[in-house]
Amino acid sequence: MRINRDCRKRDNIIFGDSKPNYINGICRFKDLRVDKLIKLLVYNFIDDNNGHYDKVPSVRDIIGFMNEWYEYDVKVHGYVVSNDREDCRMFLDGIEISSKTDLSDELIKDISALFRSSECFKLTNNTFYCRFE
Repeated sequence: MRINRDCRKRDNIIFGDSKPNYINGICRFKDLRVDKLIKLLVYNFIDDNNGHYDKVPSVRDIIGFMNEWYEYDVKVHGYVVSNDREDCRMFLDGIEISSKTDLSDELIKDISALFRSSECFKLTNNTFYCRFE
């Protein structure tokens, strides 16, 4: 698959009306919800394999997880690379959940199954955070 290099459109999906702050051609993002992640995948702004990560779930698996547990307001974080650079792309660095209620046992099982290989894995009664690299 060829990555879509239309950074203006990609950045509009991710950042909306806010101007992204690129430093050395890289801009971090957080709090990205499933609806935007789906658009980014459909328009080929992100590789389903999420780049070079070996033990990371595919973007489609992450979307499935986010849809399954939508009521917990699951969000992803990562970074984008400007089309000014040869390696223009987008990566997901991790996922997070912050809930007003305790995470269900079923959700905790799914978290453990899908994200246990993450480099950083933090789980409390009502929060989850992981970083892939």
